[in-house]
Amino acid sequence: MLRRAGVAAALGVLVVAGLTVLRPTASAQPPTPGEKGLNALQAADVLGEAPPAAVVPGPPLTLGGAPADARGPADLLPADGAVAFVAWAGTAKAGPAFAQTAAHKSLIDSGLLPTVRRSFGAVWQKGFEEARKAVEQATGGGAEQEIDFHFEVDEEDMKEGDIEFEVEDLQSPKDNVEDGPQEFQLQPIEENLDAFDEDVVVEDEEFDAPNPRPEALAALQALGDATLSGGVTLSVHLLEGPPLPSVFVVLPGAADAAEALLSQTTVEEREALQLRQEEVNGVSVTVGNVPGVPPFFNFGLWRVGPHLVGAIGPGAVQRGVAVTTGDAAALGTHPLAEHTPDDALLAGWLDFATVVDRFGEFPAYEADWRPGGQVTVGELLTALGLDALSGVRGSLSADGEALRSEGEWLLRGEPRGLLAALDPAPMSLADLPPLPAEVKSFGACSVDFATLYDGLIDAAGALAELQRPDSRERAMLENAPAVLNDLAGFDVRAALLEPLGSVAAVYSDPHDGGLFGLGGVVAIAVEDAATLKAGLATVADRALTNLPPDAGEQVRITAYQQSGVDVTTVSIAGMFRPSLAVTDEWIVFAPTPQAVAAFLLRADGTLPTWGPTGRWEAPFGRVPAEFTSLSASDPRPAAAFLNNLIGTLLPPINHFAGGPADAILPPSELVTGPLFPNVKWATNTGEGVQGVGYASLPTPMAMGGGGSVATPAILASLLLPAVQQAREAARRMESMNNLKQLGLAAHNYHTVFDTLPRGTAEGTNLPPERRLSWVVALLPYLEEGALAERLDPTQAWDAGPNAQVARTALPWMVNPSDPNGATTDEGYAVTHYVGVAGVGPNAAAAKRHTAKTGIFGYDRTTKFADVTDGLSNTLMYGSVQSNVGPWAQGGPSTVRAFTQQPSIGGPDGFGGYHAGGTDFLTADGAAYFISENIDPQVLEALATARGGEDVDWDEVE
Repeated sequence: MLRRAGVAAALGVLVVAGLTVLRPTASAQPPTPGEKGLNALQAADVLGEAPPAAVVPGPPLTLGGAPADARGPADLLPADGAVAFVAWAGTAKAGPAFAQTAAHKSLIDSGLLPTVRRSFGAVWQKGFEEARKAVEQATGGGAEQEIDFHFEVDEEDMKEGDIEFEVEDLQSPKDNVEDGPQEFQLQPIEENLDAFDEDVVVEDEEFDAPNPRPEALAALQALGDATLSGGVTLSVHLLEGPPLPSVFVVLPGAADAAEALLSQTTVEEREALQLRQEEVNGVSVTVGNVPGVPPFFNFGLWRVGPHLVGAIGPGAVQRGVAVTTGDAAALGTHPLAEHTPDDALLAGWLDFATVVDRFGEFPAYEADWRPGGQVTVGELLTALGLDALSGVRGSLSADGEALRSEGEWLLRGEPRGLLAALDPAPMSLADLPPLPAEVKSFGACSVDFATLYDGLIDAAGALAELQRPDSRERAMLENAPAVLNDLAGFDVRAALLEPLGSVAAVYSDPHDGGLFGLGGVVAIAVEDAATLKAGLATVADRALTNLPPDAGEQVRITAYQQSGVDVTTVSIAGMFRPSLAVTDEWIVFAPTPQAVAAFLLRADGTLPTWGPTGRWEAPFGRVPAEFTSLSASDPRPAAAFLNNLIGTLLPPINHFAGGPADAILPPSELVTGPLFPNVKWATNTGEGVQGVGYASLPTPMAMGGGGSVATPAILASLLLPAVQQAREAARRMESMNNLKQLGLAAHNYHTVFDTLPRGTAEGTNLPPERRLSWVVALLPYLEEGALAERLDPTQAWDAGPNAQVARTALPWMVNPSDPNGATTDEGYAVTHYVGVAGVGPNAAAAKRHTAKTGIFGYDRTTKFADVTDGLSNTLMYGSVQSNVGPWAQGGPSTVRAFTQQPSIGGPDGFGGYHAGGTDFLTADGAAYFISENIDPQVLEALATARGGEDVDWDEVE
């Protein structure tokens, strides 16, 4: 893909010229009444029934430039402002190098890919012929029919986004073909036609399309061949000021082919491209402009000996020529280009730091609460810690029979945030877990889990600063550690992460993979086994507690001992049995108990373990003594599987699609024989992380032979209860934030009116349950003022204009954990949060405060001064689970008292969708999760505003 992208980008400078050469050429004279004009295409002419006049190219063009020298392609590109670079060596260099590799011997010399290519080539040709016959049959025989093929390009239609394409007067003996225009809508490439030459669009006229120009086609093919052979070297640049890119490209050995292609253009085509020769710093350059592009964004072409050099962008031609003449620094002096291997077949790099500097002040998203009204790209990247990334580079080379890959992440400053894990301690082969003696693939890395956790928490905290104050997003990001600790019931970092060591590994077990090869095993080093076991036990208890009631028979946890170590197995629906064990040195996870048992038997010496011997010895001879990550795989099982799979599928494909019947794949030994184990490693260079790999046939580790494809899914099943709990904890945090928003709105209302809103709307004699609720009074303070203006407080909540507004969902009135949706059966938007009226059946209806009344009442208002129990000791809002009603409706739908026990989960409806309790907000704006097991007297004391009770907050919390 990278190769194709490089070729496409390299030819981008010439594609306009190439397409212009092949397009129909307009006559220099105005059309006579008998001639066809410029905006319709006659299909019969395309078929050659009426040969047009020959198209005559203009005088030959000569590319100017500089004589040949010893500089390589990268030395012909400028260094200033370079942010990206990619180079492909071309088939002349890559072909012979690849022919020496084991991959070529396995795939090409064995006959595998040539056989596949021959089969699918025949299948493709057969399919093409069948499609052509189907078209001829549908249209009645092809060339004998008359088709008026009409292509209209009207400037006004194009500005509106439409192009009309018609087939008129279709004469055919087939009855199922309709006469008359057949219209298709095409999306125009550009809607802005300001730069188009209006003289090109001539309404209601037609023109004859010329036959293809063989010389031009040959020249274009020659340029493509030269590019494939010589390769492409391309760079993208961003200078100071407006971030307008410039692109430079070198096509080694392609100057003559480009000159021949340009010479095939006609005078009119050269005028359309404004091709001209200009002297730039003493160098003759072919300069032009792409139609429809601003004039300063021009392009230039020149040669340096046999090499074609191209540039496009503001000032790009002058900067490129300066490198040609030696007056400017070449790209090879760029810091990221210094370590590009000379034998690289494919190489590239990205100067991430420069890109960030150029685009850092661009807005990432709007933020009307900030002085500048936006959060910039630079601020967002800094919050995530990505501003510490300087650049990345990589290359691919052929090193004898191996394919060598190199890559590097370069840092500027200490890694933090999302990059916190890029500075690990070194490890060695002795630090690996006991691997199966016949392991086919494995990977290991050094990682400080506590540091990684700290980096993610720091990034979350920094992102919180970029969110709206008092928003739910900010609250959740700021409280990320509290959410995790509340979920686990203990300090996650201290109990689960700090006890872990610095080595994590994953491998495929070839012997105990179970059905379908589910043998992927994860092993992590342990430093404090006792603390880790205690933390895992708590997680298991919480997971079992939160299982659905009907899941007890589907999920069973059993334990047994192997080599003196407890093995815990989770049986899921009697089919899957993921297991884990914790030793003094390792915690091991696997999708089968057999794989865990085998690990323990290798750890105690009963079973043999892997070492870099035999076929592994030579590849591991390249691995340094210390590294930060390592992966290895044997590609032979994957290659054999691929050969057998193709061998199974190819005969029926050839039979049904008409492919060659004699297509026979080679024996698997020929395919796998040349292959040797792949190995990759990474090291810390002090400036970043560098990776090196040697491969005979690159394959995913999961295909290396152990069948660990299912490992992620199995591990996900292990973590699923924790993930579900994390989601529920996040929803609970969001519910609390909803209450805080309501509390803030109520405080803002009190600031304006010196009182809190009545429980129901004034101005009507309707009963409370027919009036509008207190929510209406707070709408302007919840950024819903426009909604409030549409309501009529003199009418019932579901009458007149109120009925439509009452169907509008208010996200901050809905508990995110409710599975029943946010509307009633009648379509009215609900609320899960009600005002607390106090204690007793008459508390909500009481018109004046008593010892049993709370803050809200149907017909009373409350000032903060009236709350003599203290704002922090008085409930204002509570979450309800049953008898949920519309937010617009007064009465019990939005105001409730505690009348019966149990107070939470009882007939009054107070309760939530979170196990163990529900959410409340006190009048000072603090949100609490109150247990369903709270002493009822304590909860009733909190419900009253003037009861004078003492509240024991230890019991509340």
